[in-house]
Amino acid sequence: MSAMNHDTIGMKSDLNRLPSASLADVNAMKQSGAKLPLVSGLVTPPAIKSVLQYLYALLLILSTALPGISTRMIVMVSSLTTFYYTKLIKPRTWWKNISCAAVMSLSPLTSAFAVCELCLPSLGLDHFPRGKMSELFMFTASLFCALIGREMIMDILDCESDTIAGIKTVPVAYGKKVAALSVSGFWTIAAMLNSVHLFTKRPSLW
Repeated sequence: MSAMNHDTIGMKSDLNRLPSASLADVNAMKQSGAKLPLVSGLVTPPAIKSVLQYLYALLLILSTALPGISTRMIVMVSSLTTFYYTKLIKPRTWWKNISCAAVMSLSPLTSAFAVCELCLPSLGLDHFPRGKMSELFMFTASLFCALIGREMIMDILDCESDTIAGIKTVPVAYGKKVAALSVSGFWTIAAMLNSVHLFTKRPSLW
């Protein structure tokens, strides 16, 4: 659903943000996706928006059946983040990378909360082992740093096309060198967080 929403909004916004691009650049971008249903006109944006409305409504309804308040809140916030991503979050430098990494890195935490609620319904998260909970949060933080670095690598690879489309990613706004240094920093933090078990004598969740 997130990908469909991104393609629907992005197809118009990316082409509308091309005042500095030549006609050849615009035609090349269109031809590169000529075989795609949305770009070729086989599927219209209104049709996709209609389907997305029902899918997101169904997702929010089904999320109420998930065990635990924490699990439901994470799923609902993540769903709304993907819904508003292209229009509100993607144009903002850094927030694009942060939101993508956060949605993906919260998956193990969400699963742990759900399992805890199912296995210990009368006890809840308060009786989740403190040591395991701290390891879980550390694992989520390391995963977040690793993923935000991965997202920035993708931005570096797409730097030229993002510049033409006017998308202010980190490499576009600050240069590829700054983006590469940021990736190194995030991946170093991820490695350090996941190496804590070597000094605490606890097993790694990886």
